[in-house]
Amino acid sequence: MPTGERREDTFIQQFCSAYENYSWADADIDWRDKRIDGAVDAVLTRKSDGQVLAIEHTIVEPFIGDKRDLA
Repeated sequence: MPTGERREDTFIQQFCSAYENYSWADADIDWRDKRIDGAVDAVLTRKSDGQVLAIEHTIVEPFIGDKRDLA
């Protein structure tokens, strides 16, 4: 099932805007995971040259299973 709005979307946007010395700040973001089940989180297309970048984030947790234990 495709995802909805998530807290981490803000962090993905911030990462993309600063990535490679801000060269992706003007990119159009296609939130694929919100339309297609199992898709990458986002696909960016840079306006300046048409380069494409796929973003897939993972869970960062200090200890294995920590997120599950706290849920």
